[in-house]
Parts: sequence; C-alpha cells; structure tokens
Amino acid sequence: MKITKQFTDNQKRHGIALIWVMLLFMVLIGIAGLLIDLARIYLTAQELHNTADAAALAGSRYVSVYGDPNYPDARAKAQEYAAVNYVTKLPVNLDLNMGNIDLDPDENGNLAGDIVIGRYIMQYATDDDPDTEPFLVMSPSELLINKGANAMKVVARKDGIINQKLSLLFGPIFGIDDVGIRRYAIAFTYNASGAGLIALAHNPDQPGLLIHGTPYLNVNGGSIQVNSIDVDALTLKGQSIDINAQDINITGDFIDKGFDVGEDIVYNDITSSLNTGMPAEPDPYELLPEPVYSDAPEDDLSPKDPNTGEPMLLKVTTGETVTVQPGYYSMGIQNNGGVLIMEPGIYHLGGDTTKNVANGGLKILGGDLYANGVLLHIVDNGELYLGGNGHIEVSPYQSDPYKDFSIFQSRDNDNEATIIGTGDLDLAGKLYFPENHVEVQGNGDSIGTQLIAYTIGIGGTGEVIINYNGKPEPANKSYLVE
Repeated sequence: MKITKQFTDNQKRHGIALIWVMLLFMVLIGIAGLLIDLARIYLTAQELHNTADAAALAGSRYVSVYGDPNYPDARAKAQEYAAVNYVTKLPVNLDLNMGNIDLDPDENGNLAGDIVIGRYIMQYATDDDPDTEPFLVMSPSELLINKGANAMKVVARKDGIINQKLSLLFGPIFGIDDVGIRRYAIAFTYNASGAGLIALAHNPDQPGLLIHGTPYLNVNGGSIQVNSIDVDALTLKGQSIDINAQDINITGDFIDKGFDVGEDIVYNDITSSLNTGMPAEPDPYELLPEPVYSDAPEDDLSPKDPNTGEPMLLKVTTGETVTVQPGYYSMGIQNNGGVLIMEPGIYHLGGDTTKNVANGGLKILGGDLYANGVLLHIVDNGELYLGGNGHIEVSPYQSDPYKDFSIFQSRDNDNEATIIGTGDLDLAGKLYFPENHVEVQGNGDSIGTQLIAYTIGIGGTGEVIINYNGKPEPANKSYLVE
C-alpha cells in the first residue's frame, strides 16, 4: 500500500508540473507573438514615415506654383510618390484633400487631410509660445492667388480610412485584431520666386544687411538673401521695422535689437519665414562682363579746363537744363539744382583717381534727373549719390547683355553708394554693386526691380520698395523640417 500511494503522489506532481509547463509555454508563445506584432508595428510605422518623407519632399517642390497649369500639381506629385512606396507590401494611398483642411477624419472617413499645403515659419519652430505653430495652413483661395506657400505636410496612414489597418498575427489572442498607424512629415522650400535683395558678403565678421531707423522694407514679389556667415549677418536695429518679403534667408544668424520678428515680417499679409543657416546665394551676375569703354583722353566727354585742358566735373547748376550723351565722363557728372537729361545708352562715370576720397561718378544733390534707357556704370574713383529734393527718374538699358540693368558699379570700385528717396524717386531696373556697400533710405520710393550689393544698409523712416519681377518656379531642393 505504501508503494502504491507514493506512485500516486508522483503522478500528481508530474501532472501539475506538466500543466505549469504548458501554461508557461503558452505565456512564452504569447510574449513571442506580442514581440513579433510589436516589431511589425514598428517596421510599419517606419515605412509609413519614409513614405510621408518621400511624398512631402516631392510635393513641396511644387507648392510655390500651385494652380499653375504649366507645372505638375503639388498634391498629385505627393500622391504619386506615396503610391510607389510600399508598406506591408501594399502601396500607400493619399487623399488629395482639395479643401486643404488639416483635420483628422470624421466617423465617415471624410476630411482625411493627408496632403496639406501652407507656410512653414521657421522662427516659430523654436518658439516656446504655444500659440505660434510653425506650420500655417492656407486656404484654397490663398493658394491660388500666391500668398506664398512654401511647405507641405503629408500624413501616411494605415488606419482603415484610406489604407487598411495593420492586421496582427497574435493580437487576436488578446482580443486585438488590428491597429491603426499614422506618421507625418513636413517639407519646406525657400526662395521660390528668387531674391529681390541680395547681400553678397560672405565674411564671418561682417553683417551683410543692416536695417536701422524705422523703415518699411517692401521686397514686393521676392525674398531677401543675406550670405554673411556672421552671427549678426542680419542686424535689425530699430524700434519699428516692417518687412514684406517672401522669405528672409540668412547663411549666418540675425540679431534683434528691439524688433519683433514674429509680428513685423509678412508676405502678402501672411507671416513670413526668417530662415537661418541657409545656403549662400551665388552672385547671379558673376559671369556678366564689365561694360567695355575707352578711357583715352580723346574719348572723354568731360568738359575741359579752359586754362589747362584737363577734364573737369560736369556740373549742372540751378536754372540750367543740360542734356548729355552716353559715353565716358572721367570726372563724372553732378547736378546741383538744374535739370539733367541723360539720353539712352551706357554712361561710364569716373572720378579723379589721384584723390583719396570718392568723387565724381554721378551725384544728384538737387534738381531733376531724367535718365531713361540708361546703364550707369560707376568706374575708377567715381561715386553714386542719388538724393536731393527733386524728381529722379531712371529706367534701365534695353540691349543685351545689360538688358534691364540701370546701375552697374565696377567690381574694382568699392566706394559706398547712397540712394535717398524723397517721395519723387522712380528708380527702375536692376541695381548691381558687387564689391561695395549701398546705403538706402526711402519715402515710398521704388528702388529698382532687384538690388544686389556686397553689403546693404536700409534706414530712414519711409518705405523702400523693390518691385522684384521674378516668377515662382519649382524649387530645386526641399528640406524636411518635421
């Protein structure tokens, strides 16, 4: 009897152990299955993220030309790139979201918001204010009238709305058959229309653009580009500065002395983006040759000193009306209060190279200037000064290769140029100062269609208007920002 009882107890213990082994085995299978499903969820999320990245990068390149039939549609391009990115061996479909609504879908699957176009405001991305979201969604009407879209948000999903949810292999053991997964990306472009104002200086210790006083800088239709890599590449020094520009792109950084970059930078009434650490913009006219002229004495159109025969500064005095012809003026031209008429053509305006200070060139200290169809080439030791209190009217030269240029300061002339608006300044065309500083003040005046200089200062209390005539183009590059 004792042997039989011991055998029975052993059977019971073995039976209980077997049950525990089976339970443990089932738990291990469940954990292994859970880990497998978690791994599949992770990989699916990564694939969705990659899909969102690819679609946003592709579509954002075309947001600047949204609605233009000459270019691919930004939404369709994003949709196309998503469809060739397979997630769990299935293509990812995107809702075009023509209403451009940035919402999660409702219970009926409407308003999916997979593709959203808007403006990305870089200075808000590091702002701690919860009310300043960096991605600003634009309305369909704002997109069609070019309010400056520069970014696209793409949401890639497997959530049962457009693409089926991810089915789980072992989830049903725990009562979970599938899961919905979403990932998004935002891609950003800049300078889609081109830069209407470019500060070329690339030095590490020199600001490229200094805005001081209380001006309103209006780069109508284009961006501002500052190539300086200095920490103060763009210096905003004033209590009341307003800027209208598509973007402000800085290779270095900016310093704000009493200026609110969040409220006072706009583009067509929508907050604009101030972007630091951006690539430098090459001089677009670096390969444009200098205008050719002869500096031989017999070709000099400057008036001659009756006693010495040496060339002199051509002066226009109060009450005089003087008409001049294109050519070389070695001592330059100066208007002190009369009427100066410059016939169409190229004017090579120099100064006395024996003096240590800038002189000659073209100086409008008073009176009126009418110079239509001209290129003002500031050479030698000449200086450009447009000011006074009269009417100044300059329109650009109309023959290649200098078509649409009004001013070209020689690359070996680093004398500072000054343009002071008086409310009656109409300066059209491209203004090119590749190796010198330009100081500009406005009073509601048009300061060319493009201003390019080594360094630039904008000051005064009035409006400086650059009516840039660039046209939005698909961006060559786009950047992931979220």
